This record gives sequence, C-alpha cells and structure tokens, in this order.
Amino acid sequence: MGWIKLVVASAVGIYSYRSVSRVNQLVRQVAVPSQSLLEYKDAYKITLPPRFKLLKNTGSLEELYVQEFARSFFTCKIFNAFERPLLTVGLKRALDKDALTNDEVLKYKAFKFKVRDKVLVWKVISREHNEILMKWEVGNLSGTTWFYIPSDENVLVFGSSFLVPKENYGEEKLYKSEPKKLYIEAARTLPDELPTKAKIKSTLVKAVFSVVTPIHKLYSKYLLLSTHNKIVNEKLLPKGRPE
Repeated sequence: MGWIKLVVASAVGIYSYRSVSRVNQLVRQVAVPSQSLLEYKDAYKITLPPRFKLLKNTGSLEELYVQEFARSFFTCKIFNAFERPLLTVGLKRALDKDALTNDEVLKYKAFKFKVRDKVLVWKVISREHNEILMKWEVGNLSGTTWFYIPSDENVLVFGSSFLVPKENYGEEKLYKSEPKKLYIEAARTLPDELPTKAKIKSTLVKAVFSVVTPIHKLYSKYLLLSTHNKIVNEKLLPKGRPE
C-alpha cells in the first residue's frame, strides 16, 4: 500500500548499506507486460532457485502456483513486521471489524484467491492461472497489488499502484512509478482556474509523492525478497529454519 511507505521509512532506514545493496542486486525493477492484468508500470522481479524451473508446468505438488506467491506475501516477515500491525492497530476506526480478521483464510491451501475473495483490505478483482490482481481501499485512498509468475522465466514478479482522488476536480488520477521517476501529473491535468485551496493541495500532493517514490521502491523490493525467502524456506529448506 503506497501510503504505508512513509510510515515505515524510518524502519527501513535502519537497514545497513550492505542490506540495501543486497536487495538491489537480487530484486530488479521491470517493465510490466502489455498483456498483464496490471496496467501500471511499477513492478519488480526476483529469480527463483533452479529447482522451481524444473518443476514448472509439471503438475507436481512441489510446483509453485501464483496463489502460493500471494499467500506468502501476506505472511512474510516484512509484511508481518510493518503493514499488518498498522492495519490491525492504526486502521481500526477506518475499517469494519471483518476486514481485520478475514486473513484467517490464508491458513487454508484450498483458498485460491479467486475473483471477489478478500484478505484484510485487499480484494481480488482479476485472476488468470499465473496472475492475481488485488485492489485495496482505505478511506479515499486505493490501489492495486499484482502477483505474477511468468511461464517463460523462473522468477516472481510483484507490482503495485495507488490512486489519489482529486475531489470535485475531474476524475481520479493514477500515480505510477517507473525506473527513474514517479509520474505526477495532477497540476497539469487540473483546470486552469482553480481555487487557492486546490492549488495548495496539488502542490502538497506533488511534494508527498516525491518523498514516497524512493521509499516505495525500496520497501517493495524488501517485500518481494521477504516473500521469496518465505517460499524458498517452505518449499526447499528444512522446516523451522529462519526466513
């Protein structure tokens, strides 16, 4: 979730230079395929161990499926350390009680992340055999989270986007990050004559997103690496070994 990047900024900042260098080496930002469920260009990939490639499309019980990818995301170390506590404690007033407890489904392998299935504030809005697209919404903020296992690569691909509503001034504007910058077009797309309040709001939005961009990129990489580690830990390593 995009806005959470600001909240966890200080926590991410304590990671050592070596840790940041490692995650940057393992997790790469990639272009989103034009035919993917996610239309927004904010995606990262990480390579899986060779064994996963050998098992791909075999139907083996050890083969990795996209629903396992999504489940590992919601149960990985980084998600549990940062986003889950915020959702549980900080958002109680904004969410219905069911939203804070509906992650129990993650315990069951029969849960396949089908369209309209929900996990916390996320809801599956589109599904393919190797892709899951989920939308999250909290108050006036919303966005998407994308899980994808390419058929021609031995990698995990994770993408995200978020929307910021422009109250009473046209349609919602999608903000999306690319390798070099975050697209911030709010001021350009608003009418020429705006109230002073709207102009100030537009300026503040641009300032906030300029701060969020590098945090968002780094945090997304750590999330994907943590998800990858959990998958490898459960599939390949002896049970009980730390992530």
